[in-house]
Amino acid sequence: MDLLPEISRPFRADDKSFLRIDGKGIWMPLDVHSLAIPDVKLIRTPRFSDARGYFCETFQRADFAARGLDNDFVQDNQSRSDRSGTVRGLHFQRPPFAQTKLVRVLRGRIFDVAVDLRRSSPSFGRHVAVELSSEGDEQLLVPAGFAHGFCTLEPDTVVFYKVDQVYSVENSLMRVLVTGGAGFIGSAVCRRLVLGHGTAVVNIDKLTYAANLRSLDSLAGEPAYAFEHLDICNRAGLDRVFAKYEPDALIHLAAESHVDRSITGPSTFIDTNIVGTYNLLEAARKYYDHLTPERRSRFRFVHVSTDISRMLGSRHMTCQSSSRIVRTITVRTNFQRNSFH
Repeated sequence: MDLLPEISRPFRADDKSFLRIDGKGIWMPLDVHSLAIPDVKLIRTPRFSDARGYFCETFQRADFAARGLDNDFVQDNQSRSDRSGTVRGLHFQRPPFAQTKLVRVLRGRIFDVAVDLRRSSPSFGRHVAVELSSEGDEQLLVPAGFAHGFCTLEPDTVVFYKVDQVYSVENSLMRVLVTGGAGFIGSAVCRRLVLGHGTAVVNIDKLTYAANLRSLDSLAGEPAYAFEHLDICNRAGLDRVFAKYEPDALIHLAAESHVDRSITGPSTFIDTNIVGTYNLLEAARKYYDHLTPERRSRFRFVHVSTDISRMLGSRHMTCQSSSRIVRTITVRTNFQRNSFH
């Protein structure tokens, strides 16, 4: 029996592009392109096709090193996303566990994004984005110091990537949702988390009379900061934000607190302080239920009420004070009913 496959042209000893039987003669030149941020590379490797299908060598360390890409990859990761429009990331790890990633698509298509978080870099805060597909023979090299994420463009998409550092919970970029982050206290919390601690923050605010976006001007252009114009009474919107950003914690500051307004328009206080808080708790619970055990152990829901002790000691209750007391009781009751902290 002839075990050798049919070939379309004869073997030549000096042909470097021919796959030899001993496995030593294959030579697949890398096509490496620097993108708008030069440290991010788009890498193409050729496919060799025959009647059976194709063969493609996606990684050979010596060839990569010869092009200055000498990374010691220690782990391979693979993800499958069932639905088109699924967002994964942005993910980032701090030194000494900062990761270089080599990303390719095994099935489907993705919109792939890398954000430069290196403060000393001239491209700090900028990003590059490319479309990768299983048919494109392309890989994206994302250097250490970049946040990385992607959005699937087709259902049932499978992404494979190599990393040169193992996953480290302690060194991952923590992401916190802050409600009411455009208020006096909330804006200070956002600034402190992003600028003081390097924490990624998603600010959720309805932008009512108490909001002041100018108090957040110092965060303009910060890649670790995002703003969502959203009412916490909007349950579908909350579910979308949890799914999009995958937070590690939530700090709940949003509340109606002006006493005079509670006399003329009490329904707003009931909606925000009670209904909104309940919606937020339910959205957090739904999100928490789908976390891995490891991420559940780290997730926190922090409820802040600045003047609850003064309200409880008062003999004259307004809609403002009573709604905020019920708000706090609602949170405590849910903490007892659910298992998240």
